[in-house]
Amino acid sequence: MQRDEWAEKYKPQEFSFGSESGLHENLEENGVVFTRIGKKQPEFGEVVKADPNTVWTELEVDGLSYIVSGFHVVNSVGYFITEEPFDPNETVQVTVWGEEDEAELQQNNAFHFIEALEDETSPTLKSNLLEGFRKEKFDDALLSGKEPDAKKYPGVSEEQLEDLSYNLETLVGLEALTEDQAARINDLLKAGSYPPSPAPTTKPKSPSM
Repeated sequence: MQRDEWAEKYKPQEFSFGSESGLHENLEENGVVFTRIGKKQPEFGEVVKADPNTVWTELEVDGLSYIVSGFHVVNSVGYFITEEPFDPNETVQVTVWGEEDEAELQQNNAFHFIEALEDETSPTLKSNLLEGFRKEKFDDALLSGKEPDAKKYPGVSEEQLEDLSYNLETLVGLEALTEDQAARINDLLKAGSYPPSPAPTTKPKSPSM
């Protein structure tokens, strides 16, 4: 379930606690304003007093965020109280920031990293890598089999690649890239261009009889 569907169906409540110190956070979804209450905030008493079947927990796990029916402590970042109760015999999960959101973010970050490169890589390599991240898909044609540009390029330093490593590792973890593809991207960026195609080998002529 998406958050807008959840807000429409269960009607999360907005609370006015008279505090301007950031002790709670008001959110909005399609014009519906509602409040996330932290477990260390004075307003947490509202969560304790509420009908258990109207209490929801926002969880953050490995950079992904979900709202789950019921009261939970581990990985919790806040609580909501809804007007409509949920069925206690079912677990309802609401995607706040899911795998597709995270993959898109890391694709964009990798794209902007490569786009900002100047003379480290060849225009052909840069163009092909940008196309892969733009389309969110890499194939063999983008990662291999290209002639290098005539100019020799220094490649991207290990220090620069550290800025990209988190993006690639996250994409591998989300199965948006394979480990082989991530390793190939790293190798190409360090090399600065595609390697030359191997020179054709000529078979020695058989001695004429």
